[in-house]
Amino acid sequence: MGGRVKGDVIKRGTEFEIAFKMVNSLFKDTIKTTRWFRTPNEKLGGLTPKELINDGQFLNLKTFINANLI
Repeated sequence: MGGRVKGDVIKRGTEFEIAFKMVNSLFKDTIKTTRWFRTPNEKLGGLTPKELINDGQFLNLKTFINANLI
């Protein structure tokens, strides 16, 4: 695996962890939180939160979480 690809994978994992902890602090249920990350959301353009992170849109997701969930 190339250095850049490996770095991107680590970055996305870290972003997912941060977002997961933010949402789970509200839901206080890892199953509900996991479902939330896998469910398409109209307010996110029909994408899942997980897809946003994978597409490099973590900051947009973080802003959404802060504005709408916390």
